[in-house]
Amino acid sequence: MAAISDARVPAVLRIDTFAAWLRWALVLLLACLPFELNAGVALAQLTFTNIELLALVVLALWAVVLVGERRLPQVPRWLVLGAGALLLIFLASALLAGPWRGAALKFTLRQFQGILLACCLADQLATGGWALARRLVLALAAGAVVSAALGLLELTEAAPVLALLAPFKEQPTLAGGLLRLSATFGYANIAAMYYEAVLPLVLVATALAARRRDQIGLSIGMLVLYVATLLTYSRAAFLTVNVAVAAIALAAVVMRQRVAGQAQGAWRRVLVLCIGPLAITLGLLAFSPVFQTRIAEPDVNSWYRASYVVGALPQLAPNATVQVPVTVRNDGLVTWTNGGLRPVALAYHWLDARSRLVVRYNGRRTALPAAVGPGQTMTLDAAVQAPLKPGSYVLAWDMVVQDGGWFSERGNSVAELPVTVAGTPVLSQPAPAAEPANRPQRITARPAPIARQQLWRAAIAIWLAHPLLGIGPDVFRHVYGPTLGLREWDDRIHTNNLYLELLVGAGVLGLATFGALVVGALAVGRRSLTRPVARLRWAAIGCMVGLASFLLHGTLDMFLEYSATYMLLWLLIGALAALERLAPAD
Repeated sequence: MAAISDARVPAVLRIDTFAAWLRWALVLLLACLPFELNAGVALAQLTFTNIELLALVVLALWAVVLVGERRLPQVPRWLVLGAGALLLIFLASALLAGPWRGAALKFTLRQFQGILLACCLADQLATGGWALARRLVLALAAGAVVSAALGLLELTEAAPVLALLAPFKEQPTLAGGLLRLSATFGYANIAAMYYEAVLPLVLVATALAARRRDQIGLSIGMLVLYVATLLTYSRAAFLTVNVAVAAIALAAVVMRQRVAGQAQGAWRRVLVLCIGPLAITLGLLAFSPVFQTRIAEPDVNSWYRASYVVGALPQLAPNATVQVPVTVRNDGLVTWTNGGLRPVALAYHWLDARSRLVVRYNGRRTALPAAVGPGQTMTLDAAVQAPLKPGSYVLAWDMVVQDGGWFSERGNSVAELPVTVAGTPVLSQPAPAAEPANRPQRITARPAPIARQQLWRAAIAIWLAHPLLGIGPDVFRHVYGPTLGLREWDDRIHTNNLYLELLVGAGVLGLATFGALVVGALAVGRRSLTRPVARLRWAAIGCMVGLASFLLHGTLDMFLEYSATYMLLWLLIGALAALERLAPAD
């Protein structure tokens, strides 16, 4: 017997080691979720990002631990059955997706990975208890706060910060001349969704923190996340994050009478802490014109509008430069700045009078001597340099935002003036700014972005033709164009609605099954609110409000495509599933 015991000890130690590695890998995954690199690694004809590879490591370690401990996962039956049914629906719909089967199967594999992570988290919380829960929440909070802090630095547009963030996205998110905070995410709305879902958990951690310095640190982190969310300039996030804070404040008011002694301090602390974000929102609405404009008018094209009063030009010699008075009026919604990172200037394009093709795209720019507010007018002595060759041309006056594009690209009309170029060329004049590599052939107004309502109507029309299983998950963005009468469309645009995306992609079966999973998770959280331990109630409130943030923001956006957000969604469901199995105390 002694020999057998000695033989078993190393095996047990090895499984304990794998279990420890698994929990630290989970910690690392939650801390790194906001830091998905834009480039991936190709494996088995699939491309995996650094976050997806880390998730695979977590799942592999979990499998080793389950085999070594010779047990089944401690996961509630409702989660296993609901998630399994959803995956089967996704798979059946994907296999029927025809030429888009590959894209649909890729999406299904992502959700499969997310569901496995939810089950892994539920199992590990059931076995690891509050010590592991605390570690995971702090890792999640730390990663989100670091990302949000980098996003706040991003708004300074300092070259080192932009270089540091470049590996995480193709380009910063711009709304006209406005830089939207996207930090370490590919797009500002993804950052907003992630921050607003993590913020309730940071508030929970603040409530549960026993030491004063931890409370202060977590409070600062919460404010960083809140401000970063607002500065993504997402209207949906603005609504969601304030509803989330208000919901937690309301919970503090309702629940404060149900606890006694030292636990009452947590409710008071959170209630006071919720006042700060709401005060910040009121301040931005009252004193920030840019914020007011973004909330009131999401269509950036209407921000930048101009009208021109121009006089006739005499005949110009080739390459000659003259000064011409031009009066411009700001008919838009934002002030034209004459300094800073993205100043507005007056410029022009040269067109061939007969073919209307662009001869010179980047004309000389005339800086504004002062800022021009909405409704204001300014007369400028604009410099104009003639084309190199004699001929008949059209001079098209246009305003431009430095690194933010031309007003004509947003549908604003240019002011056209016929000009004859003839005579002896002026050879001593330097050329204007260099032409762009992809210079347009014509000056045409870009079409306005497709409105959400149009996408929603298209989604419903497509779903009605495939009501049971839909057209395949993540297929809508590839096929919606003809429904809207478009020959060309942006295949990066989804339905901009989580529920319509599920409905058109996986049919009524997929949407109903997902809804049942969410209801099951929220029901566990609701039952946890009746348990006599304050820490369980706080955990339930944090997870429920975080999940509710997804559901509310999901009415205006879709985030199941992106690693950080779909993993966080499933991890929140897994955390709620584990609440009933957590012991009341360590």
